[in-house]
Amino acid sequence: MPQKALAHLVYSAEPVDAAAALAMGIFSRVVAADGLEGAVDALVARLLGFAPGTVEAVKQYLASAPRFDQANAALYGSSLLANILAGR
Repeated sequence: MPQKALAHLVYSAEPVDAAAALAMGIFSRVVAADGLEGAVDALVARLLGFAPGTVEAVKQYLASAPRFDQANAALYGSSLLANILAGR
């Protein structure tokens, strides 16, 4: 989330609608209320279709890599990928 958007939310304390939250990067996707259950089911099915450990490795990468320089982020990603592939 951009620092400027975060500052606006904190200072203004204004409510934010779904479209604004999507534009600010708070959400990655917005669906209609009547399509929510189907969207959740589809996402869960997709995640469960990945190789064991894959989602956890991506989660670890996304939590850590932004603090690394580009070369170390690539090395870290390679290491995580190697672990996933070795587990097959």
